[in-house]
Amino acid sequence: MNVALETKLTIPPAIIELDHEFFPHPWSMRDWEEYRHDHYRLYKVFDKNESQIDGFALYQCLGGEDCSHLLKIMIRPSKRKSGLGNFLLDKSMKDLASLGWIKAYLEVEEDNLSAIRLYKSQNFNVLRKIVHFYGHGRHALAMGTGIA
Repeated sequence: MNVALETKLTIPPAIIELDHEFFPHPWSMRDWEEYRHDHYRLYKVFDKNESQIDGFALYQCLGGEDCSHLLKIMIRPSKRKSGLGNFLLDKSMKDLASLGWIKAYLEVEEDNLSAIRLYKSQNFNVLRKIVHFYGHGRHALAMGTGIA
């Protein structure tokens, strides 16, 4: 498996297609446009032939802060439960740590148990519950971890 990084973001159409096809609440093109700045890092993981993007992780890394924000991580459904999510999360956080980021945080829908298990396997802890974060009746868990 290979992980590639983009910091000057040009969002590949394959990322947007993955998001729209498989994410329960995909972002609009306008949302994606907001993430084309220097303070975002996009990690992509490819299949063994490097012909298809099988997943991605997008972080916000603001200068002057020591904490990165995992905005979105997604693995192609046919590749889930293969360890690819752990691989991508591990590689991306090691890269962030090498650049001086010492913490990471995220929000996850409280009923997304498979994602919560993934984050806990990478030492994320629940920090708090955020009521109605994803809309009326859809609550989030804020989770965080040290990465350095």
